[in-house]
Amino acid sequence: MMKLSEYEKEQKMIDQKIWSLPKIEKGLMLDMGVGDSTRKLIGLGAKVVAVDSDLNNLVKQKNFDGMLVQCNASYLPFKDSVFELSVASFTLHEINPLLHLNVVSKMTRVSRRVMIVEPMSVQEPVNKRYDDIWSKAMHSIGRFEDYQEIMYWKKLMEKCGLRITICETFMGKNRMTSQEIDELIKRTVTLMNSYYVSKKYIEEIKDLGKDMINKGMRRSSIGVVIGEH
Repeated sequence: MMKLSEYEKEQKMIDQKIWSLPKIEKGLMLDMGVGDSTRKLIGLGAKVVAVDSDLNNLVKQKNFDGMLVQCNASYLPFKDSVFELSVASFTLHEINPLLHLNVVSKMTRVSRRVMIVEPMSVQEPVNKRYDDIWSKAMHSIGRFEDYQEIMYWKKLMEKCGLRITICETFMGKNRMTSQEIDELIKRTVTLMNSYYVSKKYIEEIKDLGKDMINKGMRRSSIGVVIGEH
């Protein structure tokens, strides 16, 4: 087994803290966007219904111990209050901000509790440059990648009539190793190529990678907000 770096150990600890917050017990859970969060909920013993607008993403899921539903986040085909918890983890920043209130209101309608987990902008210049390049690349192909502060999500949930029970920010102190940064850049370039974004953004990311290795980079802060009826 490979030894974890200090950065990896810290991220694992933060991840464990985040997923200990909802206190999964009995009841049905809704996950907005099938992926890592779906597997984490199942790993915690939850019965999960995962929704995704991308049919290809749903088809890729193997040995999935739950229910998969193709639908738009703004039109959840479920009865009122059928779920104990609805989770949107690293999902909402990829949705048009004009639709955020509508999506959260739909999550509120079908669930007793709502949990939002979102990356937030880091003030360090190298992180901001990475976020800016990625955001511009996604916007250039008609996708969204818009990060918000934690109070933005808190206020949205309050507008939907939820009482906030948890509002926390998690920020690591350790920086990525040069190898981890190199792997991040490679993953980013591969993803950009799969989306057929302009080569100029790919070159910008590659150039930034050199600066990231010289100056170091931390993971973006993660905001977690949980509200209930």
